[in-house]
Amino acid sequence: MKILLLSLVLGLACVQEPQTEQDPTQRSRISGKWKTLYVAASNREKTSENGPFHAYMCWIHFENGNNKIFFKFFVKVNGKCVELTTKGTKTDNKAYDDVDCEYGGKYKFKGIHVSENALIGYNENVDDEGKIPKMTALFGKGNKIQDEDLEKFKELMREKGIPEESMVSE
Repeated sequence: MKILLLSLVLGLACVQEPQTEQDPTQRSRISGKWKTLYVAASNREKTSENGPFHAYMCWIHFENGNNKIFFKFFVKVNGKCVELTTKGTKTDNKAYDDVDCEYGGKYKFKGIHVSENALIGYNENVDDEGKIPKMTALFGKGNKIQDEDLEKFKELMREKGIPEESMVSE
């Protein structure tokens, strides 16, 4: 269960350089404070109040020279809010893995879209039962996002076969 929660957060937080926007300022646009606005998963239980994908992003930081990304988030463990900080390493395919965290497991994360105030991420992880839940997340630098960003998030959900009714507002 903890592995699933971590994979959600990591999948959302660990992003690749966007394929459609090769602007060198992207990393500086991604580094900073972020807030979880929406999450959705192929298994709705994962994003429920006590589900492992119910997490609160705080910040993301790129370390440019070392191809690493760091992130801090909060999760609920046994009814208590726990702060976690972890990192991912860029792989050849521009995704992030090799996550250094107290939870085990194999993770692959991708950043799908970055705009001035929004970040959309996608993650798949093999859970303890051998199932592969799919998860998407929309982070914002504030409470307001553009309609275009929300539509891109919903588009990703449809593309990955995640029902829109599984979308949860944080």
